[in-house]
Amino acid sequence: MSEILKDLERTEEVTPDVILNELLNKSKKKFHTEIHNPLSISTLDTLTKMLADYKCDDILKIWLSWFRTNMVAFRRKRAEEIVRGVQALRTVQEETSDLKKKLLGRI
Repeated sequence: MSEILKDLERTEEVTPDVILNELLNKSKKKFHTEIHNPLSISTLDTLTKMLADYKCDDILKIWLSWFRTNMVAFRRKRAEEIVRGVQALRTVQEETSDLKKKLLGRI
């Protein structure tokens, strides 16, 4: 029982650095992709898995990969997210710096 409580006590600190790293992580393409018709893409993903048995899934895999890559930059929302993340990081850094200066009596 105490093992369960220990797991519940664990928390992950979400800092602007962590958020920015997630936004810049290229390996999480599905996380960054905006899909407007998820049902059709899920259908194609399922079809790809079914076709793998017949060794003819390569073209569909390539198409889905390129589609997801192109949708990451759709309407430049990805760039806006990164800019907002960097701005938030700078704001936190400036506030931290100002607080340190105040605490040290330099302001």
